[in-house]
Amino acid sequence: MPLIPIGKEITKNKISINRIVREFAKRSGISIAKSRVIFKIFNQVLIDMTLKAGYIELPNFLSLYIKEIPNRGGKSPLTGELYKPQSIKQLQHRTSRKFKNLMNARD
Repeated sequence: MPLIPIGKEITKNKISINRIVREFAKRSGISIAKSRVIFKIFNQVLIDMTLKAGYIELPNFLSLYIKEIPNRGGKSPLTGELYKPQSIKQLQHRTSRKFKNLMNARD
C-alpha cells in the first residue's frame, strides 16, 4: 500500500490518537468506534508481545524493547533514612532510520 501524505500539518501540529483513529476509519471505510477498538487492540498486542519477548522489530518503522532501569540509592528528605528502590522496567523505542528520513524529507 503506498504511503499517502497527510499534508504539511504533520510538522506543524501535534497529531492525537483520536485524529489517527478518525483517519484510519476514513481510509478503511469503517466506523470510528471500530477503528478505535482496532487501535487499542493493536497497541495492547505490541505492548504484551514486547513484554513477553523483550524486543520487537517492525522493519522500516520502529523497534520496541524493554530496558531495565537499575536500582539506585536514595534518601528520604523528611527523615534522612537511606533506602534502595526496586529496579523498574521501561518500554523504550527506536525509530527506523528509513522512517526518520522519510519523515524529514524536504519538499
